[in-house]
Amino acid sequence: MRIEARAPAKLVLMGEYAVLEGAPAIVAAVNRLVRVELVPAPKSPEAAGPWTVATDLAGGQEAALRCDADGALESGADWLRPVVSVLTRAAASAGLRPADLPGGRITIESASLYVDAGETKLGLGSSAAVVAALSAALHEALVHWALAPPAANSLAEDLAAHRAVQAGQGSGVDVAASVIGGILRYQLVDGQPRAEPLALPEGVEFGVVWTGVATSTPAFVQTVHAWKAAQPEAYRREMDTLCALAERAVAACRENDAAAFLGTVRGYREALDGLGRGADLPIVSTAHRAIADLAEGEGVAYKPSGAGGGDVGLLFASSRPALVQAGRLAERAGYRLLDLGVHPVGVQVIRHERTAS
Repeated sequence: MRIEARAPAKLVLMGEYAVLEGAPAIVAAVNRLVRVELVPAPKSPEAAGPWTVATDLAGGQEAALRCDADGALESGADWLRPVVSVLTRAAASAGLRPADLPGGRITIESASLYVDAGETKLGLGSSAAVVAALSAALHEALVHWALAPPAANSLAEDLAAHRAVQAGQGSGVDVAASVIGGILRYQLVDGQPRAEPLALPEGVEFGVVWTGVATSTPAFVQTVHAWKAAQPEAYRREMDTLCALAERAVAACRENDAAAFLGTVRGYREALDGLGRGADLPIVSTAHRAIADLAEGEGVAYKPSGAGGGDVGLLFASSRPALVQAGRLAERAGYRLLDLGVHPVGVQVIRHERTAS
């Protein structure tokens, strides 16, 4: 038997940083997918089998997962950390140790979320998409082994697995996009994820620009948290502005007010710049400023997506010709347009009763 799972990547459209303080974020699942293939080993009453994991990153890598004396998986390379986290939680959900699972072969294809031959992340939530796809595939394997009943992917469970990879950090907004799909309003309520469908105002479209520089989201978030601890009042002032703008953006979507939404895009970029200046971080980097200037010349709103500093930025407009022209200008300036659109569904699983020959 062979199990195949696919999960979309994400773009944070609005609410970066503020979502960590309980404000709503707007996130879109996008049509670059992580694919996971799992060939489970036969269930054996005598002993658990080994896990072999392969990835298409950096030209292709393969590793065997090993357990320590207590039956816990040893992570090894960084690219294996999401696998170890999901396997560990999947085993625990069945009341087992990872060493007690029958094992199998896992193949992860996520190179479409990278550039430079799989060496550089685009900032589209690759680890969250891996967690969502692998979690769904592993649950199907548990059902196959009669170790768990059939059930839908759990956003809360996948969020917990992803946070384990990120040392407890992260809002889970990227996990929600990968699990559910479409455009979502996402918020943490008493620490628990809440997501519901949301539509951009009629006529508003977006384009995606790769700055050419990858950003470490955990490093940026840690620096902002350090500034929060050192200067809580200054942090609170900047964060109150971001939170208010995030609320306004959601309201503009619900009221179908394109002009108000585009205004919040511009305001949010300025507020992110203020947060960056306070924390001494280039959230709105030189590249983001340059693209914003080009976009504004065409009447197009622009902001970074995600932690900022690099990765991708978003062009928003209610005029298709203006959006296209702003994209052309960004390309002429040396930046790369990414052909990304909203992916309407989240993680999907297909069970093939015969393995590929």
